[in-house]
Amino acid sequence: MKRFGFITFAVLTAVFFSSCNDSDGDYASSWAFASAETLNSNDYYFVLDDNKTVYPSDKSRVAGYKPEDDQRVIIFFNLLKTGVEGYDYNIALYDARNIYTGETKIVTTQEEVEELPDAQTSYFGSSMNANWLNVGIGFNASDLSKHKFLLVRNDFTQIDP
Repeated sequence: MKRFGFITFAVLTAVFFSSCNDSDGDYASSWAFASAETLNSNDYYFVLDDNKTVYPSDKSRVAGYKPEDDQRVIIFFNLLKTGVEGYDYNIALYDARNIYTGETKIVTTQEEVEELPDAQTSYFGSSMNANWLNVGIGFNASDLSKHKFLLVRNDFTQIDP
């Protein structure tokens, strides 16, 4: 009988906690790399990496976001059922996080290769389209200061004698 009571209690507890967790939260279900584009009157939209346009008609969760033209961002959003004329998608924007856009350096001599700084980084993956190369990297830092990274294209070919 004790075993039956324990099983009943366990089942009721599981049902209670699972019923309280029916996606009652307000969370973004999607994310994407994009570029911000400003419009007149402090309005903005995003261009995804596949060149689809996204209009955030619900900006209530990001009232303080101030985009700059061509700023690379990761957007967190939910698609809305109603469309907006002139845009591919209408979204509820949950967050827009600016991401670093680095430079490329082309090295052509051994001296340039030796002058490059070296830092311990971890590679997390990449994606590429006609306009952007997105590279995920990690590094150890003991502070919250911003760090810059340089993508190096090595055009130096060493010829052994």
